[in-house]
Amino acid sequence: MAYEALSIDVGSYSVKVVRGKIGVKNAQILDCKEAVINTPNGGVPSIEDIRKALGECFSGFDKKHHVVFTSLGGTKFFMRNIQVPKGAVKRLTQIALLQIEDELPVEPSRYIVDAVATRESEVGGNMDSMVVAALKDDVRVVIEILSEVGFDPAEITCAPSFFQFAANVNDFYWEGNSVAFLEIGHRVSELVIIEGGVPVLYRAIVWGGVNITEKISTFLSIPYEHAQEIKHQYGCVKTFKPLSIGSMEEKVLGICREACGPLITDVRQSLIGYAAKKGRFPGKLFVFGGAVKLGGMSEYLGEMVGLETQIARKEEGIQPEFIRARAVLEKIANPLSRASLNFRKGEFLYKGKVEVAKRKWMRLVAFVSVIIIGWFLYSMAKIWALNETEKKQGKELLELTTDISGEGTDSFEKGRMLLIKTSEARNPVPKQDVYDILEKMSDIIPDDIVHDVEELDIRPDRWRIRGIVDSIADRDRILEALTQYKECVKDVKKGTTTLSPKDNRQKYNFDMVTTCP
Repeated sequence: MAYEALSIDVGSYSVKVVRGKIGVKNAQILDCKEAVINTPNGGVPSIEDIRKALGECFSGFDKKHHVVFTSLGGTKFFMRNIQVPKGAVKRLTQIALLQIEDELPVEPSRYIVDAVATRESEVGGNMDSMVVAALKDDVRVVIEILSEVGFDPAEITCAPSFFQFAANVNDFYWEGNSVAFLEIGHRVSELVIIEGGVPVLYRAIVWGGVNITEKISTFLSIPYEHAQEIKHQYGCVKTFKPLSIGSMEEKVLGICREACGPLITDVRQSLIGYAAKKGRFPGKLFVFGGAVKLGGMSEYLGEMVGLETQIARKEEGIQPEFIRARAVLEKIANPLSRASLNFRKGEFLYKGKVEVAKRKWMRLVAFVSVIIIGWFLYSMAKIWALNETEKKQGKELLELTTDISGEGTDSFEKGRMLLIKTSEARNPVPKQDVYDILEKMSDIIPDDIVHDVEELDIRPDRWRIRGIVDSIADRDRILEALTQYKECVKDVKKGTTTLSPKDNRQKYNFDMVTTCP
């Protein structure tokens, strides 16, 4: 049931690979590996630099027996939270693209779009949904680079989809509260706020550990490589021991704190914006990423943003820089996640998709088997109880029909006919029910009219319908059609018609006097 998988995190500083065994509910980590991308002066790595690091990182891994997963960085995708009607969830991706296309910097056709409905909205009849879009060129580059070293990624996901699996979150934070995750990378940091297991806020902050190194290099007038060594040796933003005035430790502490200013400002503003909307701050901030290893970073961030803060960790021994890749595996091991997003769609659809799906379902066999066995035993007990009840009711029916008609029976159908015959009762079911009326209305309203019904109230003596059509002429055609339903509709009162501000369509309402047989 379990299978081995690789999670690959291609950053701008290094390539990280986490190998794990995917089980029914969790991922067991087997080992982690990192290869630094050699770039002069901390510059942006080239494709060739990344290839070399990948080749080094993958040495020793069996390429035939692993399913590979990876993710896009924060500047490589676009994300929005939207609301859609429940009835439109089947066409969620198409509707989501229409809602965000004006915000995309280039033509929508150049994007891969994925969307997922996460939960029922506070606004009745709608679903809260999350949509992400990534340039096809960026997705293509990831697939090509990994393919060159012998791997074809089964999924390419993004931070909002898996950050919640970066730590063991106490149940308290899921019950009406929220929790924040912050990954501090080499050049980009990503902030996600999770509420009830659903990502409700995402921010990509163009700031990372390289900013600290560059600040040290500038202030101390030393080469970048030397500044990197100084950061690793003395770097900290909070110390738990007194420092000598004028010492290298004190100088680097001040430089590091100043360098962290933009990150703290962006995180604080995002948290304040969330609190202004929700009326509360997240209950906790989990941090991870290579820059978190800077001395006192977790404690200092907590003081600056005013939240309880700790390093995200699922188990001991996993370093902060591997948490991102590790969280992807945990997300894969939880196939019922409400925020599962994947850029391998359309022209980039994974060729081994069927095999991956098969492996995921096999992991659920044991769990589902237990449920089925329990359900079977419960059903057998229920059937036995129902049989006993049926025998008791049959005996009571025999006595009742004998007293009323003089002809006894323990059959419910024969008993019903005897009672009807004896009391000369008639079937109380009306000739037409609501479903018959709806079917008739559907038949008489012209098919070429685009007609959205917002409210339909059917009562014995009156009906009320509120809907939206493209034009006044369409409204009048519907009115004419309803007046022809003479079997039920006696009079139609036309209410006000207004213009919908969302799509410039006509909102109308009719009140009808009815007497259906």
